[in-house]
Amino acid sequence: IGNFAEENSGKTRFALSGPGPIGMVPLEAKAMPTIEKDGDAQGIEVVRPKDPSALWVQHRKVNMIAGKNEDETNQKRQEFYIAHMRKVEEYTYGLLEHEEIRTICIDKFNTYCTWVELAINGMNEKFIKVQGQVYKDRKEVKQHIIDFLNELSTYSKVVLLNNASKDDYEFLGADKKPARKTWDGFKF
Repeated sequence: IGNFAEENSGKTRFALSGPGPIGMVPLEAKAMPTIEKDGDAQGIEVVRPKDPSALWVQHRKVNMIAGKNEDETNQKRQEFYIAHMRKVEEYTYGLLEHEEIRTICIDKFNTYCTWVELAINGMNEKFIKVQGQVYKDRKEVKQHIIDFLNELSTYSKVVLLNNASKDDYEFLGADKKPARKTWDGFKF
């Protein structure tokens, strides 16, 4: 189930209404208060990482990764995202393989998609020309996501993919540039 909605509209709370036990893959800190407050208070069995922050990307940490030059820095950062993407996927597969867990929620799936793009394409966007038009090259990224979704569907579980609407991510930082990366098309 793909769930797209604005911030604070109940996406995580909706996941907690699924058949339990519920396996949560919290990819942003914002999900944890809802899981703890609503899930625990209502007696819902929620399986979550012992250290949820292990599944989050600390952007300051990524920005501190440096090499001898820009290319080496970008390569090291890409390697970080490859390892992180694999960690998230392994945790998700672990939940799926757990016999008792009936519902899995990846919160927020669009965050995972951004990490996949950084893992595959690296820190610099790639472009291709199609019939004279220039487009971002996301062919390999999209195929990886399709393969991941196809793999998720092989399990007899309810899988909920929470996504924020694009508006949640379109804001400017102090330098007047977009403060977060988002994919076009996430506006419902």
